[in-house]
Amino acid sequence: MKLIPSTLFGLFLAAALSTTAQGKPMRSIPIGDVWKDADGNEYSIDFNQNPQQPYDFSVTLKDEPDNLVLTSVSAHYTSDCSVPTNKSAGTYTKLKEIIHVPFEQTDPHSYHAVVYNDAILNQRYPHMDKECKWHLSLVMARFQPQPNLSNVVYDADIGTDTSNKVSDGYWRYVGYITRYRYNDPTSRTMNDILRLGPTLKKNFGPIAQRQLVTMTIELKRR
Repeated sequence: MKLIPSTLFGLFLAAALSTTAQGKPMRSIPIGDVWKDADGNEYSIDFNQNPQQPYDFSVTLKDEPDNLVLTSVSAHYTSDCSVPTNKSAGTYTKLKEIIHVPFEQTDPHSYHAVVYNDAILNQRYPHMDKECKWHLSLVMARFQPQPNLSNVVYDADIGTDTSNKVSDGYWRYVGYITRYRYNDPTSRTMNDILRLGPTLKKNFGPIAQRQLVTMTIELKRR
């Protein structure tokens, strides 16, 4: 399996922490971002320049096609504060942020990235009656064929809820995609990308089950 060069990360929304071989963080953290709600109130999202809560994220593949490429790893954050998004409908959403992080290939079938639970600073906004606290909610690795004749991406993600929790600070999920009709040419446009993810064996038919790719996704607090 091949890796897309790290210089392509400049195309994404933000870059986060990289690590040296010794695991020391290198500073490549953006300053922040800004949300605006339906009332026009602004919420600055300030990134922590000295995070202290690292997590190791890894994806290991088995029986994958040679041209399945890892294109990005992203850390998804959620706050405990909700803001109005549509006043007439009375709808609210929690403040969220996505940070794209560097990754490395550790062997021909495995990939690794370091994410931080405290990458975003907790903050009190003038129009909020409490401090908004942030946490890491999900980490996702995105794969795609190269070249991508089928306009498909495979999102291998794991959340920090209880569904994949093995023990305190450790989450693991084993799922599958199939090589059956993998990367068949399609008439879909680039604006109509099919997004798939690893799932259980039982969700595939007999032919597809004989051509499975195993994806093992792990998130572990240091």
